[in-house]
Amino acid sequence: MFSGEQTISENNKTSSLAYNSAQFLSNPFKNSFSRQEYISSVVENLSLWTGCQCVGIRILEPQGTMPYEAYVGFTNEFWESENCLSFIEHECACTRIITGQPDTWDQPLLTSCGSIYTDDLQGFAQKVPEQFLHRYRGKCIESEFATLSVIPICYQATTVGLLHIADQRSDLLSTEDVLLLESLSNAIGEVIHKFNVNEALQQREAELKALENSLQQARKMETIGTMASGIAHDFNNLLSVITGHLDIIEITPAAKENPFEESLEHIRSAIERAANLTRQLLAFSRREESVLEPYVISDIVIEALRLLRPVIPSSTNLVKQITANSIVNVDVGQLHQVMANLFANAVYAMDGTGDLKVTLQETELTQQDTLVKKGRNAGRYAALTVSDTGCGIETDTITKIFDAFFTTKPVGVGIGLGLSMTQGIVERHNGFISVESKVNEGTTFELYFPVMDNNSRR
Repeated sequence: MFSGEQTISENNKTSSLAYNSAQFLSNPFKNSFSRQEYISSVVENLSLWTGCQCVGIRILEPQGTMPYEAYVGFTNEFWESENCLSFIEHECACTRIITGQPDTWDQPLLTSCGSIYTDDLQGFAQKVPEQFLHRYRGKCIESEFATLSVIPICYQATTVGLLHIADQRSDLLSTEDVLLLESLSNAIGEVIHKFNVNEALQQREAELKALENSLQQARKMETIGTMASGIAHDFNNLLSVITGHLDIIEITPAAKENPFEESLEHIRSAIERAANLTRQLLAFSRREESVLEPYVISDIVIEALRLLRPVIPSSTNLVKQITANSIVNVDVGQLHQVMANLFANAVYAMDGTGDLKVTLQETELTQQDTLVKKGRNAGRYAALTVSDTGCGIETDTITKIFDAFFTTKPVGVGIGLGLSMTQGIVERHNGFISVESKVNEGTTFELYFPVMDNNSRR
């Protein structure tokens, strides 16, 4: 990344560092490097320039931890013990650099810019009275480092990280080297800040785009819902007339001898299917009609499984794993409808033969979870998973499956409201739904419902 020599002698080390300092600001953006790539390159080059075996850069996180963004030379044991360093929980010279609160025993190691530097760490450790050794974690001492420099990485007087340089050999860094590294650390801090700003802008743009898409979707769904409601009501009125006349025909004395009895049965069956369609349309349009109350979600899922089992083909192997007894705010009827929709899709995808697995467990989503990074709220959730071993969903199709009236089923088999209704119901429960699928392997739907903190049950 940088234009420095591949090998650097003691005589030209400082000049090489000075020559390449400007590259810290320009190259990462000219070459479209990521923050991780930039810092990794800085670490590698600083190891080369200084001649020190161990170089690492810590990045300060909002929660107070200082993990290594990149490092070279440190043993796995050292990294595992030191990567979790927190200036809130731990006491050592490194954390005091971050807080700007050194103590008396730090003074011999401190430069005028607030860095730590020594070429005789073992000698320093021997001078510290035993009662004060707890002020140092001692990992660098245990690693038998002789040369040690810990330099704050700052942006406009705000510490954003630490530059950590160490080696078991002594006299590898001069005072002039440390002063130059301190100036370079400011350049590194500026670059890191620029990367952070760019990442924040990209995240904000993604959030705004997602919000815009959600708004457009909401408007579309409102229009569709209004249209669906009107059609369903008018169609239902026509069905009532047809059903009434059919009832009259079926109760006439000669009805049993009617040569068109079979046709009348077909009419009745068609009316029932049409009535079911109107019920789906009305349910789709009535998005406000949810009555959420606290229930033990496992009770509802078990009840739904009991009610739905008779309609699942005997050739379908139903596997259940219910472990969560979480309390959630739920509309029981709507949750039953959600499971019925997912079961129907699973059975259709497997053509009635395969494994239908239902799991329910409580999970905790943290800030580090992928779902949270994608915009979901952190916290405790009851995770309901419905998976099948069916035909799977094509990649170009999976992004459309929650759209109203989108379906891959043949005409007359489905109208494309089941998954749209399912998503709407889950979101009205303040939850969310995700889907993963592989062609010819199967599909998995994961539904997340926020867990209540109180202990009220039904």
